[in-house]
Amino acid sequence: MTPAAKGCRGTQRIVHAGEVPAPDEVAVLLGVAAGGTVVVRRRVIELDGEPCELTDAYYPLASFMANPFLLDRTR
Repeated sequence: MTPAAKGCRGTQRIVHAGEVPAPDEVAVLLGVAAGGTVVVRRRVIELDGEPCELTDAYYPLASFMANPFLLDRTR
């Protein structure tokens, strides 16, 4: 049975969003230069108000330029 089926409530909040140098593995996967600028969004996932997961999502800078909402911490 999933947590939602058990009546648990999942939420998320963005704790950081901004430009950072691409870590080596991220650079390779996104096809950007090592250390090149990428956008990262760090989110804390919570289950019933308790942190249960930390996620980082990286985007090529060009994607951000086309979608500046990626830095919106309310999304």
